[in-house]
Amino acid sequence: MAVMGIVEIVLHFDTFRNIDLFHQGIYHLRARIYQDLGEQVIAALPYAHFRPPTEALERENNSHFVLPGYLIDEAQTFATKSFMIKYCEEEVDLNEAAEFRLEMDLHSAQQTAPVYLEVELLFEDPSSRDKEKEGSKETTNAKLPPPATEGRGMNFKIVSYTLHKLHRVQSGMHEYVSLVFDEFHFCTVGLLIHTALIDFRFRLRPSHITASHLPRGIRRDAKERPKAKEANPAASRAPLALD
Repeated sequence: MAVMGIVEIVLHFDTFRNIDLFHQGIYHLRARIYQDLGEQVIAALPYAHFRPPTEALERENNSHFVLPGYLIDEAQTFATKSFMIKYCEEEVDLNEAAEFRLEMDLHSAQQTAPVYLEVELLFEDPSSRDKEKEGSKETTNAKLPPPATEGRGMNFKIVSYTLHKLHRVQSGMHEYVSLVFDEFHFCTVGLLIHTALIDFRFRLRPSHITASHLPRGIRRDAKERPKAKEANPAASRAPLALD
């Protein structure tokens, strides 16, 4: 009989800051957490999404706001709100959090296997969307579909991503991480990470939630895989050092 630990992982996206993004347009972030056991990849399950209570008012008064955040169940992924970026040094208040749960065998190699956090930056050019609408008006008299919600109908493309390694999540950690994307999409995201071991389960056989598709960090060949940034709960409370 295996003793399984239930680990709660909370990601709080605080602010997004544009330093020198290559394009103006609509952006949002997607996050997933998974554990790499070599032959098996175990995805943490996102099950809750917290929005600020003033979000309805924000939709009316915030020029950045485009679409609300949401969970993608089939991909075990959390997507933040979509927002408009127009200027350098522009900051967007995200203030969104998502809860993930990961089931770990506390008496096997899984206890020491690395846990990865992958955050993708996605972009859509609104000008290309307007051109598509104008083209459809010229070719047909049919009504346009309603505005997209929760990302549906939006042609977002992954333009950059960052990969981090989380150490000993079952021991509890509370870290502030400044996510930094590549030089062609130079921007930063303030992220708070909290983990805690909240429960134990007894299993006759290990029962895991396996990712429906391998995350980007696993799809790549091991030689091509980018080096993950590390967060160590045993270290001081200083911000995570990034390469």
